[in-house]
Formats: sequence, structure tokens, C-alpha cells
Amino acid sequence: MNKGFLPGSLLLLLLVAGCTDSSLATADTGEGQNSRHAIREVDWIDLLPDDDLAALEDRPALLDSIEEGSDADTMANSLDGQLSSDISMEESARLQRYQAALTSTRTRQELDGARIRIPGFVVPINFDDQQRVTEFFLVPFFGACIHVPPPPPNQIIYAQVDDAFVLESIFDPVWLEGTLHLQENDNGLGQSAYALTVEKREAYYQ
Repeated sequence: MNKGFLPGSLLLLLLVAGCTDSSLATADTGEGQNSRHAIREVDWIDLLPDDDLAALEDRPALLDSIEEGSDADTMANSLDGQLSSDISMEESARLQRYQAALTSTRTRQELDGARIRIPGFVVPINFDDQQRVTEFFLVPFFGACIHVPPPPPNQIIYAQVDDAFVLESIFDPVWLEGTLHLQENDNGLGQSAYALTVEKREAYYQ
């Protein structure tokens, strides 16, 4: 597996991937949990509604038997193609819940307006005339194991910054601090269910 998995980068995505590497835990500061004005360090899993998390953790085992690059090597084909006629109704329902969670835009309402600190990888969207990043997605992982889909929209955060910056490497994670908003953004690179008003950006460290 690529080293580009962060602390808090979906403990469940390791389950989604069927990978064996362990995820590092993102520690909660424990400070100011009842104050919307205090910075709260969050895990990516904290952004998921409970039922989306449960669906992703309940990864259907049959997906691990799909040959990489085969016709069944997409979720759509898994549900609508050859596998759907060979599995039980219960397993089919699990697949449908799993697929829905992989494309979910549902959010945690209580996080709207919360000030958070979260690690992630920068996926540039727009640059200024000096090729500095002005607009980007923050994602929980960069790189993939076999059968790892892109992050769900509710595991992608959109950000736009006034202080444009040079991205030295897309493989280097960062910490972001700021105010989280429940706001969808959709473009050719992806879809996000959250947006962040960035107050601080720094290199990632454990």
C-alpha cells in the first residue's frame, strides 16, 4: 500500500481496501469540546454520519474476490452485473448500502461552524499566475490499495485561500485549522460535502 495514508485517514478505508496496514490514531485534544470557538482536533471518521460509517465498515467480503481490472472491478458492475445474480438478497442490500456510503454527501450537522484542526493531502484545483495554489480539496489519503475507491464526498473538504502557496509535493500532508461549513462543491476533480475557511496551514507532523 502507498504510504499516503494519514492518521485519521479512514480507519474504515483500510477495511474498504482490504489492506492490512494499521492506521495511526488522530488524538483528540480534549480541550474546549463544548466551545465552538476553541480549535478541536478531529479525525476524518468524525465527519461521517453513523450509518455511513457502519456501512463502510461492513465491507462485503465478496469484493475481495473480484479480479483487478476485470469487468466486475467497479461497484456499479458488482451491483448490476454478474455478481448480483449470484448473491443473496441480504448481501445485495449490503452492497447497495456500501455503494451509497461511497458516494454520500451526508454530513454531521453539529460540525457546521465548528473550528477544527485536521490533517490531509492537498489536491490542487486552481492556481494563481505564479502557479501557487489558491483553491484545493483536502483529502484523507493519497495513493491506494487494490479496490480502494476515491474518498466519499463527506470525506473531502474544499478550501480556498487568499495566501496562495507553492505545493512542493502532493505526497506531503499538511495540517489545516479553520472553520468548517456544510457546503457542497462539485467540479471535474471531485465532489466535497464540507468546506473550510482556512485560518492556518502547516506541514504535517505527528
